[in-house]
Amino acid sequence: MSLLDADRFGGNWVFRFNQTLHFPLKFSSTMQNGACSSLVMAWVKMHKLGKSHLFPGNIKLPSYIKIVENLKAKSMDGMRFINENGLSYRGISRYDGDNIVENLATIHEGYEALAYGDHAIGLAVTAQGVDCFDPNFGCVHFPTRQNFITWFEKRYWPNRDGIGTMARPCYYILVHSIAST
Repeated sequence: MSLLDADRFGGNWVFRFNQTLHFPLKFSSTMQNGACSSLVMAWVKMHKLGKSHLFPGNIKLPSYIKIVENLKAKSMDGMRFINENGLSYRGISRYDGDNIVENLATIHEGYEALAYGDHAIGLAVTAQGVDCFDPNFGCVHFPTRQNFITWFEKRYWPNRDGIGTMARPCYYILVHSIAST
């Protein structure tokens, strides 16, 4: 399963990306817990600056490598990173069962970092739609929240056990809401 069929749900590729191929850390490092979340936060930073499309190239720069490594190693406080980049943490919610899909991308504008099992993805919700970033596939733009929700419900979530480093089934999702200030 990949994001390749997102176009069937109105999605358009912003860029393709695979953390094990495109990020200059050792393969074992990119597959450890925390790598996906760190890459999501680096993507959020670039998206807020209006440079999401430059992510595949910029993530190879020493400054971004350091951000990802520090966040992954937890030597950099995630809250400090959020605040230093003009963002504010709104809170965290846990959803399971039928609540998962209906509670995604509900914020007016801002970011959501979704964590489940051993994986994480990022959402940017704007007036122009929803951008979905998965460190294993890349970034796809959906013109409406409904396009994104339909795709997530029909293609992404049912196939989640085969995504990333998932080693076990996961039936809930943690949603971290982040506002752009």
